[in-house]
Amino acid sequence: EVFNELSFHMLDYLGSRAPYGSVSFEERDGCGLEAITAWSSRHEPFKLPDDMVSFYLEFDGLEMSWRVPTKRGETEIGAIRLRRLADVDRSPIDAEENDDDFDAVAAFCFEGRSSLGRVCLVYRDAARPQIWFQDLACRWHFLAASFTNYFRLLVVHLGLQGWQYAYTRHGLDPITRQWMALYCPERLAADDALLHDPAPRHTLASSSDSSSPSAADPA
Repeated sequence: EVFNELSFHMLDYLGSRAPYGSVSFEERDGCGLEAITAWSSRHEPFKLPDDMVSFYLEFDGLEMSWRVPTKRGETEIGAIRLRRLADVDRSPIDAEENDDDFDAVAAFCFEGRSSLGRVCLVYRDAARPQIWFQDLACRWHFLAASFTNYFRLLVVHLGLQGWQYAYTRHGLDPITRQWMALYCPERLAADDALLHDPAPRHTLASSSDSSSPSAADPA
């Protein structure tokens, strides 16, 4: 119930769409303040932003996935998998030379799938971290100015696998596009507009998180 409220009734929305299979959700209690303090001490001078602290006080990470019926049985096409705080560790930056606007000094991965890329809390200095996505070619792409904005983007994309590629030069793959057309067509239209807008992506990504809400083949 708390997660459904936090995710703007995402589970209710999924239940209203067809075809729709099943959802699995692992309930996790929040961290204590001592865990937050320990994380900050371990990674000094970097501290978690206030909105991320509030999240971890409520949930020590999230593990939620949803499946739809296909010819091969139920297939997972969406998930929200945010790491436990103890597993949010410093990650190598490995920036490509052509990442001209990426000048980070530290990155901490809090969500990622080895087959798709990883999402990190990125610090350009010891304050004001942002959320960036590193694709499989090790290129970095700005997603959101804050954890709250990123979580909102995650929810409006229904956690569909590979949705972060909407914020890259490559764009969404065809299979992810099919799932979005079925489950969140308004968001797909917004992402398509984003891809063709000449404005800087930093501005676009941070202002495009308020619309309504490579993946498995829908066939």
